[in-house]
Amino acid sequence: MKGDAFVAYARLWAATELLLLHHDQFLIPHAYYAYAVAVGCAAAFVAPGPRTLGAAMVARVVMYAVQAPAVWDSCYWVNIVDVLFLFHLAAGPADVRAAASTRLHMGLFYVGAGFWKLNTAFLDPARSCAGIFVVSLLAMLPCDVPDAVLVAATRAAPALTVGGELALGVCVLAPGRAARRVGVALACALHFMIAITPYPNQVPAFGVVCVARLFFVMPGAWTAALTEAVAAPTTLVGALYRAVAVAAAAASALTTSTPGISIDYAIPASTLLSFVGARAIALDAAADAPSRNDGLDDDEEDDDGPPPSALARRGDAAFLALTLFYVFLAQPLGVVDVSGVSPFSGIRAHGGSNHLFMPTALLQRWKADEEGGDWGGGVVRVTSSTSTFLNDLYPGECTEELPPRAIELLKRGGHVAVEYNPTARVMLGPEIRATLPRAFVPYTLPAHELRRVLGEVRAAGEPFELAYDRLPGAVGDEAWRRTATASSVYLSDDGRGGRSCRRRAADAYLWEACAEDEVGLLPPPSGLLAKVRIFFPYPIHPGVEGLPCMD
Repeated sequence: MKGDAFVAYARLWAATELLLLHHDQFLIPHAYYAYAVAVGCAAAFVAPGPRTLGAAMVARVVMYAVQAPAVWDSCYWVNIVDVLFLFHLAAGPADVRAAASTRLHMGLFYVGAGFWKLNTAFLDPARSCAGIFVVSLLAMLPCDVPDAVLVAATRAAPALTVGGELALGVCVLAPGRAARRVGVALACALHFMIAITPYPNQVPAFGVVCVARLFFVMPGAWTAALTEAVAAPTTLVGALYRAVAVAAAAASALTTSTPGISIDYAIPASTLLSFVGARAIALDAAADAPSRNDGLDDDEEDDDGPPPSALARRGDAAFLALTLFYVFLAQPLGVVDVSGVSPFSGIRAHGGSNHLFMPTALLQRWKADEEGGDWGGGVVRVTSSTSTFLNDLYPGECTEELPPRAIELLKRGGHVAVEYNPTARVMLGPEIRATLPRAFVPYTLPAHELRRVLGEVRAAGEPFELAYDRLPGAVGDEAWRRTATASSVYLSDDGRGGRSCRRRAADAYLWEACAEDEVGLLPPPSGLLAKVRIFFPYPIHPGVEGLPCMD
């Protein structure tokens, strides 16, 4: 691997991972993982080399793997590309094709993010998360926003988001350098806007994670841009550009709106990465020649190097198969939901698909009548719960945390202004989510997800009472999700192993004791797939027909 590019990426990776380690401390399963990652990143930054960077990457990959499934979807993305990078390091200098391989996988992730938003919930301007993001940004303006602008923005936001993410991914995948520059520009713009969006949708760490790995889209230009960034300016234009970048980063830090945090340092970091990316685009456009690439070349830019070995080719094929499965097949089968490549998409992963042309949760449909299996039990509707632990998690409405002005503008633009964030509550842990607003409404979820979360409640030793309905079949419309009932169940647990369970069929008058394989009495699903299996609760929100914005 050519030295300058490797050193540049090693230091970029180490610096951003140190920031993320501090930023997302709730993703650390135990303190010794933090120490291992921190020491590894420091070593990789001070003395960048295959061994130091490889050791740091292994520590971080293991940390996320242990913490899973309570990790962001982007954690799965970076674990895949970082393990791919480790594979290329192990394959030897002659076999390093990390640029082309990582670019391919990042492009597929972005394509998947846009693809799974092609569903009736996200494309509905009245419910879409896209409208909430766009109007929340408009709410930051010091002036009033005309109703016509709000309506136009709310209506256009879903299509623009889908088109933008698909275009971003396709451009990153494209063979032409000009198209790749467009892809990097779209990514920098997208992640900067997400970074400054007001709480509860301010997600700057996502941009730090992704933009850093877009290094591999133009490795030579990124190497030159990063080298410039830490060097003294040699021209007036260079000095002005640095001054503007620093001023923009400082200004963006003032948009921090997460409660309890004075400055979210991931916001200025994301801003600075966007400026470095913009400089890399300019350098690549000026050169527009493979000879200017200083290292980490992709296969189109390394014609003078030895061909990849059979091991490298088989490894790349295996990783590509894994990513294609993760992006395009895992959700149709129902293997993933929260951990899928579909942030803020509103894709329906139980009770039938709302995608325009793709099925979802096929395993749950096929196994719906199989009591006790990891996929069986169908769909349940939780109607009441006394568990503080469970109610802090699900259904997770966060509407009242939206800025009041954003709620006002959303309603003026024709949006229902309702949002749920169960993903954040799962990731943040019980101490933080106990401080978040809690508003209970009935919700549906797969039977195996109810088993999983009840396992967490019981592990906490909390006594609780729970009432839920089991729905007939595994697929239905919104009326089915709200009202259809095959049987009703009342479960009481004393938190010490003592349980009482009663069941009543929809057409019966009397209650009876539950069978041993009743959903609420079964242990949580186990096995390797438990590392990716967290499923959204779908709220039955009064006045909202269909799924509201949620992530």
